[in-house]
Amino acid sequence: MTTPTLEEIGGTLQNHAVFAVIAETLEAWQPPSTPEGRRLLHEHYLWAKAAYEKGCLLFAGPLDLGVHGPGGPSPVGAPTGLLVFRAESKAAAEETAYQDPFHRAGFRRNVVHAWTVRWSQPEIGAALGAAVARPGG
Repeated sequence: MTTPTLEEIGGTLQNHAVFAVIAETLEAWQPPSTPEGRRLLHEHYLWAKAAYEKGCLLFAGPLDLGVHGPGGPSPVGAPTGLLVFRAESKAAAEETAYQDPFHRAGFRRNVVHAWTVRWSQPEIGAALGAAVARPGG
């Protein structure tokens, strides 16, 4: 069996450009067990639902929930959320990410990164390609 060349491997890559948002928890963070934390979690969910319904939010969820969940150590300083957007530009993705109530309240800082998906299982790559190609977002 021969080792494929870089060009042969590169020709099979997906090259779907999307935007990954890493949410880092800041000092102002309050857990959902507090009234303010619960209120902002509800607003965050409403914001995410609206972005999802617009077709901008492809998927999202907490990072290390088992570590930083209720009763765990403080999440301050840790990345605690991952969101993936499709948008016309990084600026458009940032505009959406910065409207997150957690970001606006200073609970978390949403940092947007352009992300080119190069490797995926065929069914995931096909679904991502279809989602990115869909109008809107």
